[in-house]
Amino acid sequence: MQYLIDTTISENLRASINIVNNIDFEENAPTISDQIFIINLKDAMQNYSGRISPAIDKSFGITQSFLHNDNHIHLIIINEELCSRYNANLTSVVLHEIGHIVNEYGIKLTPLQALSRGVSLNNLNVVNSQIQLENEFHADYFAKKYNHANELIQNLNSSLNLGFDDNELRLRIIELQNDIIRITNRIKSHTI
Repeated sequence: MQYLIDTTISENLRASINIVNNIDFEENAPTISDQIFIINLKDAMQNYSGRISPAIDKSFGITQSFLHNDNHIHLIIINEELCSRYNANLTSVVLHEIGHIVNEYGIKLTPLQALSRGVSLNNLNVVNSQIQLENEFHADYFAKKYNHANELIQNLNSSLNLGFDDNELRLRIIELQNDIIRITNRIKSHTI
């Protein structure tokens, strides 16, 4: 995988990206033909302010994807200040975010899609929460597959102090602690 790295990122983040670059992704690992930019929050806000989720304010990292001139662009935005404050492991943050890019996801349903699939509008939020949680499991397992489960668990434990859904975080921690055999059922291989 090739990454375009912002020149203003910290040396710690640059070192973590170098670790990721040296991981021997297996032959059947997903390949990415799109462009991936790894940038820090400050530069993301300056250059992509209208496209950045407000969730980044209390996240170690997020991935934003969009089309630009018929090319898929993936921004991995790292909140280095927050990572530093909570001593988050940057390598596991980057791997988790790459996991969002390489995994095929269920997309949240719109009300019209829900009705066409027989989902009651009363249950739409529950169904979409389940889809989102499954997406997080997939990204977590990508990091676990490449031996960063313990670091990711530490990051998730730190996230309990950031105001996220405690139940979701605890479920993710439990899933990461499960037997490694379950990983193959979580990782989806495909080419983007």
